[in-house]
Amino acid sequence: MRLRPVSLISFAFALSACAPVGPDYVRPTLSVPATYQGMAGAWKPAQPADVLARGKWWEIFGDPQLNALAERLDGANQSIRQAEARYAQAQAVLRQARAGGYPLFTGSASARRSRTFDGPTSAIGAFELGADVSWEADVWGRVRRAVEAGQAQALAAAADVESVRLSVTAALVQNYLALRVADAQATLLDETAAAYSRLLTLTRNRYNAGVVGKSDVVQAQAQVKSTQAQRVDLGVQRAQFAHAIAALIGETPATVSIASAPLVARLPAIQPGLPSELLERRPDIANAERRVAAANANIGVAQAALFPAVTLSAGTGVTSTTLPELLSAPTLFWALGTAVTQVLFDGGER
Repeated sequence: MRLRPVSLISFAFALSACAPVGPDYVRPTLSVPATYQGMAGAWKPAQPADVLARGKWWEIFGDPQLNALAERLDGANQSIRQAEARYAQAQAVLRQARAGGYPLFTGSASARRSRTFDGPTSAIGAFELGADVSWEADVWGRVRRAVEAGQAQALAAAADVESVRLSVTAALVQNYLALRVADAQATLLDETAAAYSRLLTLTRNRYNAGVVGKSDVVQAQAQVKSTQAQRVDLGVQRAQFAHAIAALIGETPATVSIASAPLVARLPAIQPGLPSELLERRPDIANAERRVAAANANIGVAQAALFPAVTLSAGTGVTSTTLPELLSAPTLFWALGTAVTQVLFDGGER
């Protein structure tokens, strides 16, 4: 019985439609009570919502300078750029995995001359132009599992980008608000130091008049020096906050100057109880779940490597011993075939 080329191709496509090896991903089930004491209603299954746009949430503070600094994060912060590069890498790996399901086309051209010592005295030329196509039938689902793993990894990398962006933005807001608090404290300490200085002058005048003793003057001097020392420490803290902001926006501290200003940020009103749906928007939780799905798909990739590979191949071209006859019809050739390969020994690699 002869198998025609069309029959071979149909048979390979039929095999590639089989269910892939390896386990299908199923979210782990947890044994939880139907309800908790003090909780109204039953459990609600969580659905990842980390892809929802969060918007410019820092604008709720109403500080124009904070808004301007936050806008500079995406293009300048190195942590965000690193996470975006990892996401681009994950997308490239996914495209590479999908490419495994398509045929491979190659072209070749060769020209050579050869001569044997016991043959003709003149050299024989050989010229060839060819094109080949090969396709590995995804019989065991290796490509499908690789694509499944790549999709999960890409989604996890996207969640990483949002997680890093959220973390970096929160750090910027915290440092900026702490800097403005330091400015407010500095104003208070400056006023306090000025008041203590006036008190010290008054105490010295009273001491010169014999109304108070030397200890009162020393105590007034200690109050002035203590307040001035606190002011110096606060200046160091403010510089640290400013340096942290400069690092977050990808600048050196010398190039970033944040002038002292009163705190104009309006603290938002936060409800006493927050809905549990907020957990669904946490990118780190979604990231962990998607990496579990990717690891599960890679089990199928590893198991598929234990089975033989089925490859269909075809080729065509022209060959001739002389270059002028290369493109003539009699020099045309073609080939069509299939191959099954199986690794017999690899030292336990698979």
